[in-house]
Amino acid sequence: MSTFIQRDPCCNRAVKDIKDHRAGAILRLGWDYNQYVGVEARALKTFNDNVFSTTTHYGLYLKPQYQLTNNSNIYGLLGYGKTSVDYDNGVKNSKNSKNAFSYGAGIEYDFSEESNWGLWLDYQHLLNDEWWMHTDNSIVSVGITYNF
Repeated sequence: MSTFIQRDPCCNRAVKDIKDHRAGAILRLGWDYNQYVGVEARALKTFNDNVFSTTTHYGLYLKPQYQLTNNSNIYGLLGYGKTSVDYDNGVKNSKNSKNAFSYGAGIEYDFSEESNWGLWLDYQHLLNDEWWMHTDNSIVSVGITYNF
């Protein structure tokens, strides 16, 4: 998983936009109601001590999906989550936490019809906070799936 964070300090125009790219881990647990609709819970955490922020996110999503082939489908994510971004630049630290609408889209590929294993790749927009730090937070994630 790779997280992209951008901050625009609105009150101090002498300060440039701050951009941060992070690595992390994500856990997805879901259930397909039918071939077109599912629900999914997600939890993620970024890590790496040499950059200025850490993101934590928990969310629940409606997952509309469409089967492209026997082994692949595309999907959307529409839901609600809590995103927390902790900032620390060595001089000052702060925390931005917000419960808000979150959305995304992706693709899943099953290795075979006999195997329950597969891959996913998606984009998810976690947070857009127009408050004093104008934080915009999104992720691109890739992972391995297992279907029960």
